[in-house]
Amino acid sequence: MPYLFNFAFVVGAQSVSAAPTLLAGLQVPISASFHPLLPAIVYIGGRDGALSVANLASPNPTTLPLTRVSVFSSQTSWHGLTSVHAATGAPASATFLYATYTQNADPACTDDGTNAGNPSLRPPLTVIGCPRTGALTRWLLAADGLSVGAPQTLWVGGCSQFGANGVNMVTSDAAGFLYVAVGAGANDGRNGGADFGQFGPQPANCTAPGSAWGGHFNALAPTSSGGKVLRFAPPTAATTGPLPAPTVFASGLHNPFRLTWARAPAARGAPAPLTPSLYSLDSGGASTTSDELNGPLQGAGQSYGWPCALGANEPVAAFAALPASPCSLLGPHTPAFYVSRATTSLGALEFHPPTSRWMAADPASGLLFSFSPLDAAGWTQAAADASTITEEAKAANPYAAGVSRVTQLMYVPASRLRGVAGLVADGDGALLAVDYGRGELRQILPVNGTTQGASGGAAVAASASAALFAATLAFLLAAGV
Repeated sequence: MPYLFNFAFVVGAQSVSAAPTLLAGLQVPISASFHPLLPAIVYIGGRDGALSVANLASPNPTTLPLTRVSVFSSQTSWHGLTSVHAATGAPASATFLYATYTQNADPACTDDGTNAGNPSLRPPLTVIGCPRTGALTRWLLAADGLSVGAPQTLWVGGCSQFGANGVNMVTSDAAGFLYVAVGAGANDGRNGGADFGQFGPQPANCTAPGSAWGGHFNALAPTSSGGKVLRFAPPTAATTGPLPAPTVFASGLHNPFRLTWARAPAARGAPAPLTPSLYSLDSGGASTTSDELNGPLQGAGQSYGWPCALGANEPVAAFAALPASPCSLLGPHTPAFYVSRATTSLGALEFHPPTSRWMAADPASGLLFSFSPLDAAGWTQAAADASTITEEAKAANPYAAGVSRVTQLMYVPASRLRGVAGLVADGDGALLAVDYGRGELRQILPVNGTTQGASGGAAVAASASAALFAATLAFLLAAGV
């Protein structure tokens, strides 16, 4: 009996630059997370506090509303809902949806701390902004993943007094520990971002008890949650409210906007580790034109030196020169794994296993780009480091063009994408982007089928197709047909 095959999917048949859009028409999407057990179920977090769900395996996937949290949001900041994360928990059969967001402790207060439209409040007069705080809340997901139970607020804290640098992201590890990234809560819109607590008395949640310093120095104060990655013990089956106080997993951070788990080589050419480690994207602001990739985060209060130092050990003049500032007491700190010298802040970061490269997004320009790990030393002088990201390097090294304001990148394993039509093979998964500007969830692929320094989605798709063809042919030959 003859067998007819359609080999249209084999090498070169599909243009990898035509990456599929999985969801469109989303309202201010800022984060997404896939169900850990149910393939193709994805959760979308809107900056306005709306949470929704979609089944990407359905013929025409659309989002369904799940719930909404009350948030503070401003056009001059990235406050509001900032991340969603789906994970299993206790009891073992349960799955939860987590979210981080900025809430306004005083609903009548609408000042974002920038004074942009009120000249009478500009220096030398000061303003303290609103005593806003961050929150971590979770919901029990139904068995089908399409509805949620009552909210459980697990933590309220952090400082979001001014227009940026509030609570940013939540993730978890295989043991169920929760990690929450929190910005320093400082005023990046005044005095060139050099906020050391001089903008009037700050709310208690914005100033470390017993400290005369505030602003960016919250990042170094052990009693402040600002400028840190916090680690929470796993919620138990009896958890219905606040968790025990977290430990400081990493400190000395400006605005750790995104966290990601990666099996990234420690140096160029090194083998990938067997287990993933946690990395943070520390986004710069008015007080610095540098963004840092920090990691692997090791815990035990590991400090990265902000606001006194950047990179390996570069003093930040606006803070280091202050008389008797905490910078004079700064001890050893961990150097950044990678630094960007771009003039705009990065808003998304993810490791791409098929190419062993890091992928980053610049929400201001809409450009995505890639870069390699550094050498075995882990760091070289930034001024002489050919791997340091610059505006010129970004323009010459795009990973994908035509993407607008990406706020999250995630490499999703194929097991969570079963049944999703239209995806182009890219290793054992797909690199997806939450596109805030376009209101989309879409796949990201190399321009013209290439990435800088390594073969990209085209080669992966080709090798996967060739392997499938070879396996099919071997099966048929073995069967004698």
